[in-house]
Amino acid sequence: MSEYNLLKLKSDSGNMYVFDALTNDIFLIENNEDFDSVCMADFGHDSDLRLRPLEFSHTEKEVSSNAKTLILEITEECNLRCTYCVFDEKHIFERNHSNKTMPLELAFEEVQKFYNRTNQDEGYIVFYGGEPLLAFEMIKKIVSHANIISNHRLKFSLTTNGLALSDNKFDFIIENNFLITVSLDGDKETHDKQRATVTGKGTFDAITNNLNKLKNYNSQFLKNNVLINCVISDANDLSKINQFFKDNDFAEESLRFSPVLQNNVAIDGYITNSISLESVKQSLKAGLLPVENHFLDSILKKIEFRKLDAEASLGKKLCVPFANRTYVRTDGTIQFCERIENYGKSKNESVNLAVKSEVIYNEFKTFKQEACSKCFAYNFCEMCPASFIKNSQFDNELANSKCSQYRKTVEQALQIYINKMEYDEVGEC
Repeated sequence: MSEYNLLKLKSDSGNMYVFDALTNDIFLIENNEDFDSVCMADFGHDSDLRLRPLEFSHTEKEVSSNAKTLILEITEECNLRCTYCVFDEKHIFERNHSNKTMPLELAFEEVQKFYNRTNQDEGYIVFYGGEPLLAFEMIKKIVSHANIISNHRLKFSLTTNGLALSDNKFDFIIENNFLITVSLDGDKETHDKQRATVTGKGTFDAITNNLNKLKNYNSQFLKNNVLINCVISDANDLSKINQFFKDNDFAEESLRFSPVLQNNVAIDGYITNSISLESVKQSLKAGLLPVENHFLDSILKKIEFRKLDAEASLGKKLCVPFANRTYVRTDGTIQFCERIENYGKSKNESVNLAVKSEVIYNEFKTFKQEACSKCFAYNFCEMCPASFIKNSQFDNELANSKCSQYRKTVEQALQIYINKMEYDEVGEC
């Protein structure tokens, strides 16, 4: 009998618990005999009952009238040559760096089509590259156009390496309330070995100098509107990265850590395995280190505020292609995410995105639904179709490794959660 939707856990104090993935309930088990033999029937479930994942019936509505984000690759030009960048000759399924820019007329057209697909109340335009700030004059024109057609309802964001984040741009980005993601890979040594200019010069000093200029110009904007993204490309750098962000007193909400795509499963595993329960107990009052906090805290919050029983599945968010994100390349090619290669792209101007979304989602369901129905971590999982694409297709090996690692992370988070519950009750671990 397969009990795939139950997870058995023991706290450090020896108490025994079972997590029921069908209801998100956590039960305390009174004795060893019950713990060893507990099964789905003990919780009122049929032994072959499974989760019903990946069910979404509002694809057309979400894509056609509730679109959230438009990502415009306004230029392929970049002033950096990061060692892990996918836009180089080593990655045959991606483009290379070039001087191509998106025609302004195309950008205007895509903004209008996107706004027509929003709820007419809000939506985000993200400027992407290459390095989007190298096309700053184009950004200004697109923002002006978007403000006119939406009566200032559209919002703006950009992803930048920070090298061109100069003070002559501050007034514009502040006036238009931009959200900005700046790449900073930790301390100077770690950052500079990965993120250098075309001529090989490190960029840490220039980028941190620009951030300090922005802080001096408007500290509140920096605090509220700037997110720092640290790409982790080598697990051996973790201690230095942790120390840098801890010493520089970055707020938790302003930090994001992203394992490099080419090695993300191994790095995720290294981080998870490096977090012992003993270290967590010691840090319950002081808090986890920045990297560990990023990887575990979001899951811990999901567990703490999870929906229960009949509403358990309602807490699951699904990524709907072309609703959550629509990515437009410089040449007008459309994809449902900037993190994938050629899968699902289209250059047909008459393509119905709602129909295309449903096709992609059905392919994803065929690929993952059976495995997801037997996964105790499903209700906490944020992996979307783009997470499992390699070489422009859904990849079983990639899916198996990513899902296995994520289950380990969720199991550890549940283990930490039950220990924290006991700590909160008695005041000690």
